[in-house]
Amino acid sequence: MGSKRKSSRLNKLIYAREQREKMRVKGFLNMLAEKLPFKAKVVNYEMRQKEKEQKQLLEKLNENEYSRKFFIRNNMLGCWDYVSPYEVEWDGRFR
Repeated sequence: MGSKRKSSRLNKLIYAREQREKMRVKGFLNMLAEKLPFKAKVVNYEMRQKEKEQKQLLEKLNENEYSRKFFIRNNMLGCWDYVSPYEVEWDGRFR
C-alpha cells in the first residue's frame, strides 16, 4: 500500500487522464456530427436531462389544447392519410 500522498497523486493523474480522454472523444464526436447529412450535436447526460426538463415545462405551460399531438391522436381533418405511422406513434415529435 502506498502512502496517502501517493494515492491522492494517483487519483489526480487518473482524473487528468479521464479529462484528456473526454476532450479527445468530444472532439471526435464534434467532427463526426459536422460530417453527418443531418443536424446533429454532441450532448452528455446532464445536457439531455436539462433539455428534457425544459420540454416538459413548455408542454405543461402550453395553454393551447390543439397541438400537433392532439390533431394526430384524434385524426383531425383526416391527417392519418398523409402522416406516417411513426408520426402517429411518436406524436409527430421526430419529423
